[in-house]
Amino acid sequence: MTFFLLLGGLVALLYLGMPMFAALFLLPLGVLFWTEGAVPALGEMVVGKLDGYLLVAIPLFMLMAHIMVRGRVVDDLYNAAFALLRRVRGGVGIATVAACTIFAAISGSSVATALTIGKIAIPQMLRYGMSRRGAFGVVAGGGTLGILIPPSAPMVL
Repeated sequence: MTFFLLLGGLVALLYLGMPMFAALFLLPLGVLFWTEGAVPALGEMVVGKLDGYLLVAIPLFMLMAHIMVRGRVVDDLYNAAFALLRRVRGGVGIATVAACTIFAAISGSSVATALTIGKIAIPQMLRYGMSRRGAFGVVAGGGTLGILIPPSAPMVL
């Protein structure tokens, strides 16, 4: 029943000429205020989302990436990957997606994977001649692997 009311409200708002983004924003907001008891729960849901272990781990992954960049470990890894994949078109991008896959298996987080590998890989891909759009696209695509690959506890340990 609620689904049909929301769908009918969405169709009515769109028929009246309201932009899609405004209709999709205002309709659930109106339902929140219309039903009693849902508004106090909204603040609790926001605080509950901020209380996750993932938000603690992301700065630590960034610190790890910074240490790897400053320690020149990344240069050696990308030099080895470039030597192996030099003849393959987009070899540095392939190496970056492989790094995203390994890191995503460890962390299980798309955000942490994109941040950490992005900080490491984007300067290296630009150094080897990849365009900025291509470098950011490879990291964005590889970063989504964190959702698909479950975290592995033995790899973390």
